[in-house]
Amino acid sequence: MVHIDNLSEGSATDAVKDLQSKHGITKLDVVIANAGISNFYGPAISTPLSEVRNHFEVNAIGSLALFQATWPLLEAAPKPTFVVVSTGLASIGDMDGFPMPVAAYGASKAAINYITRKIHFENPNLIAFPISPGYETPLRNFFEFYGNGSCRWVQTEMGNAGASAAGMAEAPVTLRQSIDGILMKVCPRPDFAIASFHCKFCN
Repeated sequence: MVHIDNLSEGSATDAVKDLQSKHGITKLDVVIANAGISNFYGPAISTPLSEVRNHFEVNAIGSLALFQATWPLLEAAPKPTFVVVSTGLASIGDMDGFPMPVAAYGASKAAINYITRKIHFENPNLIAFPISPGYETPLRNFFEFYGNGSCRWVQTEMGNAGASAAGMAEAPVTLRQSIDGILMKVCPRPDFAIASFHCKFCN
């Protein structure tokens, strides 16, 4: 196991060096960037600029730094994949279907969605895409679904906080269900070398 702090520049690069020197890793078939924070709930007018910067540092810049650091190992794989754990709350086109007050979080995830898509097109041999760990379909009558658990946040500290902000007792999707679902989409082959990175803020 290696440690990465998304708020520390160079941390991802140091972690990759450890993978190579201490663990003998020469390639990575799949990298899953799972770092993320959602620390503030409120409308854009009252969102502190410090929260916006913090969310961009962890959710967008940190994930880009991870890609840059792991690229030499991904490039060595025959069919490399880079995946960013994102959210439907980052959608611009379907924003009216996700009326949660998460301007800092949503904007930072929209940024990493763009960056991930750009990475995909700039590297023909790489598959890169964002994925939602839970529910990802926009709902025009979003708030009507809170009560029956159709909004499927994942049971992490952050997911439960989001569910609570929406009036739910807890997120309905277990961590195991989320992990299994993501891995089924990302790496169906059992012999893949997988690196899933998460930050100290996340479960």
